[in-house]
Amino acid sequence: SQPPMQRTKPVGDQAARAAAYAATWERLPEGDGRNQALYVHVKALVNDMGIPIDVARQTAIDWNQANIPPLSDKELEQTISDALKYASKKPAGCKNTEAKPPTLKAAAGEASEGVWQNAEAAIAGRRVTIPLTIAEISGLTHCTLPGEVVVVVGAPGASKSYWLLQEAANWFEQGHKIALLEAEKNVTYHLNRLAAQRSGYPGFVYPEWQKDHPELVASIKAEHKPFLDAFGRCMFDNSQNVLTMSSVIEWVKAQAEGGCRLILIDPLTVVDRERVQTWEADKHFMGAAQTICAKNGCTLLFVLHCTKAGTEPSLANVGGGATFTQLADCVLWLYSHDKEDGQDKTSHVQTPCGIAEVTHNRSILILKSRYEGTGRRVVCTFENLKLRSHGMGTAKPKG
Repeated sequence: SQPPMQRTKPVGDQAARAAAYAATWERLPEGDGRNQALYVHVKALVNDMGIPIDVARQTAIDWNQANIPPLSDKELEQTISDALKYASKKPAGCKNTEAKPPTLKAAAGEASEGVWQNAEAAIAGRRVTIPLTIAEISGLTHCTLPGEVVVVVGAPGASKSYWLLQEAANWFEQGHKIALLEAEKNVTYHLNRLAAQRSGYPGFVYPEWQKDHPELVASIKAEHKPFLDAFGRCMFDNSQNVLTMSSVIEWVKAQAEGGCRLILIDPLTVVDRERVQTWEADKHFMGAAQTICAKNGCTLLFVLHCTKAGTEPSLANVGGGATFTQLADCVLWLYSHDKEDGQDKTSHVQTPCGIAEVTHNRSILILKSRYEGTGRRVVCTFENLKLRSHGMGTAKPKG
């Protein structure tokens, strides 16, 4: 028998649904991802909700007027056109044809051979945990072993991007082959931050400071330009295109097969999930990432934002689908005490000489680790655009 004919809802009803959905969209200032947000919203209206294109377009135009400032007419139209170009050709809610399940086989031959190969590689120094500048993290979690997939989480202003730049530059300096995808802003923007970080002059990020200190700018250029040029060749950005999960995983695969030992993405949150069901995109990405890292012996680290509902460190408050935290090997939450509490924090840390009290403005909580350290906290300070550790947090001594 033939399937029943689908009845479409009246346009007025669809406009009301679109308007109700648009009422939940955040109004964004310039530089806060307005284009990316608009792209995702238009696709959601058309793909997930089945809203007619003309209604989706008008809803997007109405939302844009409340941004500060609004996107130009040209940017608005281009972004809407891009979203519609890549919108699903299937009706909303239509599932992909089920693929034939793979044939599962038991391990053949000597099933434990991989164990001894890994052990031999460790003895020979080929299978190692690559140290982080925050040594307690790598020492406890071994999160940079070959094959690991690591998630770094935090609220806006927690200094996630600066920390990732710090670690990436350190690994590059040690001679490790790395690749860093900057999903927000371009390579020049992040190299400007790196110049400020490595020179010890935080003001370098501002054009006003550069204008007032031309001699220092010349000195910073003379000292740091060779490193920035070399490091910049390991960096990638979106080249003004909308990144998708499939394009990013293809990039990860290309870098892994090209011999990169450490691959970083900052942040994954802004990357578009092309599928109607977002959890399917997350599951596909994480499954592919685990396979790529295991096959090529590399480590993938990527940044996620926390949810709008909660900024307290917990797996439930990690932005994106639950698949990210379920399939990640390690989840680290970097949080800022001066952002949350308006002041620095006093904590106790374990030192070789006993327990000491320190004042600090950052902490890293190990939310998940496949080795050890889950639930432990590293006490840190962020200053001069760098993160440094005071040690592992511990309870206040009695008495």
